Amino acid sequence: MRLKGQIALITGSSRGIGKGIAQLFAEEGAIVVVNGTSPETVQRTVDEFLNLGLKVYGAVFDTTDHELVNREISKIEKEIGNISILVNNAGISPKKNGEKVMIRDMSYAEWIRVIDVNINGAFNCTRRVIPGMIERRQGKIINIASAFVRRYSPLTASHYLTSKAALIGFTHALCGELAHYGINCNALSPGRTWTEMVKETPEEKNNEFHSHIPMGRFAEIGDIANAALFLASEEAAYVNGATLDVNGGFEFGK
Repeated sequence: MRLKGQIALITGSSRGIGKGIAQLFAEEGAIVVVNGTSPETVQRTVDEFLNLGLKVYGAVFDTTDHELVNREISKIEKEIGNISILVNNAGISPKKNGEKVMIRDMSYAEWIRVIDVNINGAFNCTRRVIPGMIERRQGKIINIASAFVRRYSPLTASHYLTSKAALIGFTHALCGELAHYGINCNALSPGRTWTEMVKETPEEKNNEFHSHIPMGRFAEIGDIANAALFLASEEAAYVNGATLDVNGGFEFGK
């Protein structure tokens, strides 16, 4: 039980990669805060985990709402304790008719919404949890970036790539400011992962993408969750300011 006694907030964890991370962390002994914006989806995930005998807590809030984040995290601290692990996973990558939005067709509102969710949400949650981590001189912050920031992808648009690249820069800044308080801040960059969204992508597009991955397959959610567990554990005590790529060699593909 590598995370026994820890309280972990994973944003956007009612489905997809976040849900996989939440389940693994709970299996490793953490009390996991399942977060999302849909009360029904969060409750369904909480119930599923409770049926597995896991310790979980549901928290419905939009990470882009600064005041709401402050209130909800205060509530979490009061009811179950101080957050010792934060995974900034909540993110969006909007498409139109299954295709990425080209910048020439992108509205300002579309740009701002992605930046708000993917980077400002991470700021709001991080800013709120770090005072307690500093006081205890212990904490783990993991920012979920993306393999697509390292090379152009026909599947991901400029607002998504920009926000995910910003998370890596945010990670570097956090490390420099917080490492001497005993806080580890790292980024995790998944490659294309076999989530519900990817399963809904047309088969021909997925087949084309396979050709760029030397390992010849997409990541399973468990591949990403295991990497997050490493960064959250004491096994990564001396890993700080790093970006861990979990992409099957994508950046070296043709």
